[in-house]
Amino acid sequence: MQNKRILIGITDSITAYKIVTLVRLLKESGAEVKVVMTPESRQFVTSSTMATVSGNPIYSDTSELSSDSHQELAQWAHIIIIAPASANTISKMATGIADNLLLTTYFSTTRPVTIAPECDLDRYEHPTTKENMKKLEEHGVYIIQPTEKKIANDQVKLISMAEPETIANVIKSLLFPWG
Repeated sequence: MQNKRILIGITDSITAYKIVTLVRLLKESGAEVKVVMTPESRQFVTSSTMATVSGNPIYSDTSELSSDSHQELAQWAHIIIIAPASANTISKMATGIADNLLLTTYFSTTRPVTIAPECDLDRYEHPTTKENMKKLEEHGVYIIQPTEKKIANDQVKLISMAEPETIANVIKSLLFPWG
């Protein structure tokens, strides 16, 4: 993935810490990585950690950029991955709500976009979430399927974001569809 530019959007979900591994894998493969974090995602991983791993400044607030910089950021990337993608962010992407830097960047891009969903099972299985993901797919967003996590008594309660290695492989296949 030498010289490929990848923009990662991090939302507020417990597996946000796994994005550190994803960034490392992408950097080791030769990609340049920039990160946009929603303000809420900072509960799960720090901006300084992501800046250290990516080697680039972290973007999280529209006030940090000039008025058209979200557009420049959106067009800088060869591909955008939103991981973990919360049900809230998926809903906003599907309905046109751009209330943070990640979403304004998403709505400004002409590049391929992929998401790696994560949320509790009830939210994931809700008809509205299913409709939102179907709408995103119709708009060309590639969805990396999550895995199920079990809790006591083998009950599935969490839909977990795909592992960083899986996400990195999907990104590679999307950037290099012929191998």
